[in-house]
Amino acid sequence: MGMKRIPLLFFLLLSFSVVSQEWIQDNSKTAVSFTIRNFGVNVEGQFNDVSISTNFNTDDLPQFQLKATIKVGSMDTGITGRDEHIMKKNYFDAKTHPVMTLESKSIRRVKDDNYLLKATLTIKGKEQQMEIPIQLREEDNELQLSSQFVVNRKDFGVGGGSLIMSKNVKVSVTYIGNR
Repeated sequence: MGMKRIPLLFFLLLSFSVVSQEWIQDNSKTAVSFTIRNFGVNVEGQFNDVSISTNFNTDDLPQFQLKATIKVGSMDTGITGRDEHIMKKNYFDAKTHPVMTLESKSIRRVKDDNYLLKATLTIKGKEQQMEIPIQLREEDNELQLSSQFVVNRKDFGVGGGSLIMSKNVKVSVTYIGNR
């Protein structure tokens, strides 16, 4: 290999490693919470075991990947009996389906720090294609991601045909990653 090719090869390898570098999740600042109306009252909760990995790079959106894995059993609404009930078969069926996932398919910039994420959400083994608005900001080796969106629980067979529980679940995601 000629001496002129070595610097070019080095530059290409360096560029690839920067582009594909993943962010490291800051667990203390990453959260997935939800609100659902039940018996006419808003019930709020969160998932305490969340893992989000991404390689976000504003200069290389075609290579973007994001995967979120949430342990269903880590749900906390503040009432243990309710949390245990929601783990049963007609709700999350946590024994059979211990995790739910969100995997990116593509992303496009809408404006400034606003993006539209196309992803597959899997809950109880059922997949739904989603378009999720997200805000992404990268500064000082920190990635800040936030999103609010609605999931129809009936699309995933969660809670059956309950008339006292809203079909719409408002989801809020906050993710902080560091390099």
